Amino acid sequence: MEWKLIKGVGSQVNCSEGQSEYFAKEKEDRKAEWYALEDENKVIAEVLLCYDPPEGSALTNFIKGRKNGSIEVLDGPIFLDGSKKVDASRAFFKLIEAKRKQHGISNCLLERTNIPKEALDAIEEGIYAYKKRLWATLVVDLEKEEKELYKNLKHSVHLGVNKARRQGLSLRQIKTDDEMCEIFSTNLALFKEREREAVKKSKLQEWRASRETNCKEYYVTELDGKILSTVCLAIFGDKALIEDFSYSVECREKKIAASDFMIWELMLEMKRRGIKNFDLAGINPDPKSRKEFGIRNFKEKWGGEYVEYYEFFLEPRFFSLAKRIYRSVKDR
Repeated sequence: MEWKLIKGVGSQVNCSEGQSEYFAKEKEDRKAEWYALEDENKVIAEVLLCYDPPEGSALTNFIKGRKNGSIEVLDGPIFLDGSKKVDASRAFFKLIEAKRKQHGISNCLLERTNIPKEALDAIEEGIYAYKKRLWATLVVDLEKEEKELYKNLKHSVHLGVNKARRQGLSLRQIKTDDEMCEIFSTNLALFKEREREAVKKSKLQEWRASRETNCKEYYVTELDGKILSTVCLAIFGDKALIEDFSYSVECREKKIAASDFMIWELMLEMKRRGIKNFDLAGINPDPKSRKEFGIRNFKEKWGGEYVEYYEFFLEPRFFSLAKRIYRSVKDR
């Protein structure tokens, strides 16, 4: 089995070449690459990786509390031959380890990797050990009829959407820099004053990169010219994923159901455009805090399918031990 770099778009990975370009532009030194695993001249798996090179030495980054670079799995691995999932999974982790060494990276985030249980022991091999965390999401099937989608909503959503329509709320897509700057007046209030300029710069940079590749779309809900809520959707293949979401203080205080209205209208818009899956993004399968319970309750209102997956974090054992020693000394 051998991994080969693909020039262009993989046949099965649920992304677009534009998305790959977006991730590369989002940060100038970030690199996205497609790989195909071949066995006897037949492609049996594909994966899209993205690298963030280290900013300094491993020791310097440790002292400063920075990540020593990172590898993210943006999509995949997608297994094209079910009978070879285990062997392909082991080959996948060998690819990650090879690329980690090549780029001098110490941290990996392998999200939604779809690795079969019988292959999970592959991540325990070698000096570097992966930590596994169970996570989940809720995905709405937009191929269902609109009436069925509406029926699957919780009653509170029906009430909220109908009330929002009576009040005159509207949904608008952001298309220019000036419109994007309007959002800042709404959600920057949620950040500490010293953080606002950095957040504004980062969001504007992200917006410009996404506009060039059409990988992300931003929407707002309005009432009487005032922005009540904002959302960012990442759109690739036949899937739309909520990436960022916020609502104004006024919306919360006056109990305006702008969030319910926005999500429902976006589901309908994505359905009209042929999007098949609407991903409400991550939730904790075992919520601990009031906030985590609130997030889960909100996302369970939309009739989506509950899907669990694993996130894998890679950290050198040496640094893991060093961190524990450092924290114990610091806390004395």
